[in-house]
Amino acid sequence: MTNVKCQREEMPEFLFICGASRTGTTLVQQILDEHKEISMPFELGITRMWRIIFSEMGATGTGETREQKYSPFKFNGEDLDLVRKLHEQAFVKILIDYNKTRKPNAIIIGEKQPTITLYMDWIRKHFNCKFIMCWRDLEETIQSNIKASVYGEEDCRESIKTYFRIMNEQKDREDVYVFDLNKCQQGEHKRIFQEIADFIGVKNTFDLSIVNTKTAGKFLNRS
Repeated sequence: MTNVKCQREEMPEFLFICGASRTGTTLVQQILDEHKEISMPFELGITRMWRIIFSEMGATGTGETREQKYSPFKFNGEDLDLVRKLHEQAFVKILIDYNKTRKPNAIIIGEKQPTITLYMDWIRKHFNCKFIMCWRDLEETIQSNIKASVYGEEDCRESIKTYFRIMNEQKDREDVYVFDLNKCQQGEHKRIFQEIADFIGVKNTFDLSIVNTKTAGKFLNRS
């Protein structure tokens, strides 16, 4: 993670909020989307579409291609590359067009989606972007997901551990800012959002009172 203040000419065109579910991704999305220069819609599902297409086309979350026999489509190598390229171009256009329609004056656009965590390396190849990775104590995250999930405890635990393994691999990259929910809960929210403003190169006009008490408003309303 970099702490260097981003200059205006170095601002990312795209910003993605990622991290395991129940780590503060929605909180960060709500606050950033209120900023006049940022369009940050709630889970468009674009990365889920990427995941479906890549899975169907025999690609892993890291962008590496599985053996052709795993692909239900019997493309030859050139066809597979062309179809994948066309899908990639379409999804980039969808993301841009949607954000520019909902917020025409936004300078930075993006999406909040936990599954982005699984595709960070692929996204880097297609976007001039930065990531805000949301973080929380591992066991707290697991327990929170178990309470909120329709899946069994074992599946939840394994899924969250997978996310944290990837997060640990990515967290020290220069294009990643780690939003620590636990520190935010301890009253460090003003410092954290100032660092986020510096990280992406916008003026800190974040409204830290917008989140209601059902999420994290109790600690955000502290002086």
